Order: sequence, then C-alpha cells, then structure tokens
Amino acid sequence: MKKSVLVVMLVCGVLAGLAQGQEAISVIATNVVVGPRTGNLTAGTLYTTNFPWSVSGGNAVVVMFAAEGASSMTATFAGQAMNVTNVFDNDRFVSSIAYLVKPAASSGDIELTITTAGGSRLSHAYSVLTLAGVGEVAGSDTRTSNGDLSYTTSRDGGYVVGVAVNNFFNGPAPTVSVNPDLILLAEAVDGNCSILQAHGTVDAAGMYSDTYDALAAAASVAFDWMGPPAGTVVVIK
Repeated sequence: MKKSVLVVMLVCGVLAGLAQGQEAISVIATNVVVGPRTGNLTAGTLYTTNFPWSVSGGNAVVVMFAAEGASSMTATFAGQAMNVTNVFDNDRFVSSIAYLVKPAASSGDIELTITTAGGSRLSHAYSVLTLAGVGEVAGSDTRTSNGDLSYTTSRDGGYVVGVAVNNFFNGPAPTVSVNPDLILLAEAVDGNCSILQAHGTVDAAGMYSDTYDALAAAASVAFDWMGPPAGTVVVIK
C-alpha cells in the first residue's frame, strides 16, 4: 500500500510541475512590417515578399496581413504551405491570417504571395508572431461590416489574433474590444488606408465574440492551448 501511495504522489507532482511550467499559449516573438506602396496594378497581378523568421522556443507561426489594392494572400514558411483565412470586400480591401502549427522547420523564409485588385495601388502591412504552447486551431471568422467575430475555445489559456482594414486615409484605424487587447499596429498606412493588427490571451474556455468597428474587411483566428480540455479530471488508480 505504501508503494501505491508513493506512485500517486510522484505522478501528481509531475502533473503539478507541468502545470506550473506553462498554463497558456505565450508569445515568443513579434515583428511588424509596413510594405512599400506600389503603383496601380492590373487585377490578378501576383506581388511577392519574403523575410527570414524563426519559431525557436515556440511551436506555431502566425502572419496577420491587411491591404488596400489586394484580393487575397497565400503564404509559406520554409517552403511549407501555411493555412490561410482570407476575407475580401469585393472591392479592393483584404484581411488575411496565415498560420502553421508545429511546422516542419524551426526557421526559414516566410513568403507572402499577394493577388492584387485592379485599378488600385497596393498598400499593405503585416505582423508576424511565434507562439508557444499551441495545441490546435479553435476557430476562425471573417466579416466585411462592423460587428462581431466569434470563436469557441475548449481549453483555458487559449489565444486569438485579429486583423482589420478600412479606407480612412489618415486614420483612425479599425478598433476591437474583448480579447485581442495587445495592439501590434493601429495606424494609417502611407496615407492610403488604415490597418489594425491585434492579439491577446483567451483566459477561460468558452464562446467569445470580439467586436470590430470602422472596417472594410476583418478576420480572426483563435487557438487552443496544448494542455488538457477545461474541466478535465485526472484519475490515477
């Protein structure tokens, strides 16, 4: 009997140690880039930009992209295709989020391929994050008018990123309330449009709606922490 008690105590100690080590998704690194403005482009022109990035210390890479003069964006990391959530307002504004959980490589180039919208110069900006502790994607949402972007997380300690763009030449940028409370970018971009790129922790598992205002196109993606689902009870026999 004493041996069984000792085993239970050791296992419980290990579980407690893991919980103390990390109980939520965390941000390892961020970077914000405002791209150069182009001249007027023919619809469907492909514009490519690339830059080096590392996920060292993390297990997911996320790119938030928004532009005037584009209709979609695709992305790769170290040659591996990223998942992308795109929203286009059927005019010339796009918001996109590319992400890759547990990429095959720990470092390499991120390459963005942007499909341009016709009759408009391209003005864009993107933010990159390395996240640690990501288990899986919890959900994504898009819209082209003011209102809520919704998602449901199944674990405490999740994370959400959001991006939006509008046609306000000199600002203000779109706004967001509720979980994405850390602002990477919220400003006018080369006097052509204004862009918001934000992120934040989703403390408790559940259904959420983040409210976006003053937008032409907006997108969000939420992630679950890699730990056990909320409310899980560990039984040791």
